[in-house]
Amino acid sequence: MRAAATFLKWVKAQLVAAGRPAQPVLMVADGHYDNLNLWKALPAGVTLLARSAKNRVLYELPEAQQNGRGRRRLYGPRALTPRQVWQERTGWQPLVLTVRVRVRHRCREIDEQSPSPVNDPPSPIAS
Repeated sequence: MRAAATFLKWVKAQLVAAGRPAQPVLMVADGHYDNLNLWKALPAGVTLLARSAKNRVLYELPEAQQNGRGRRRLYGPRALTPRQVWQERTGWQPLVLTVRVRVRHRCREIDEQSPSPVNDPPSPIAS
């Protein structure tokens, strides 16, 4: 995990040196990389997309300020599991991809602020 975090920091430094500090980075990884050490080490502007167990227990962030005394909370309310999010079926649209000459059918989350698949910005690798 240290190597992955070091590499991501290097990539962000290269983007800053190239005059593109706001360029987002997407790391796509298998389930081996879905662990707390890497999540904590992610630099700002990096999104990690990793396979996760369908029964993984996830939590929201705790409230910023807590009233009263005692130890501060580490977890917020329990969030939906990846399986529950997938089963909602709202906010998703079908997406057809061609990978190595084979057609793959996947779903894509619809976000009001993200561009449509037809109007996606050009790949950062091409620029």
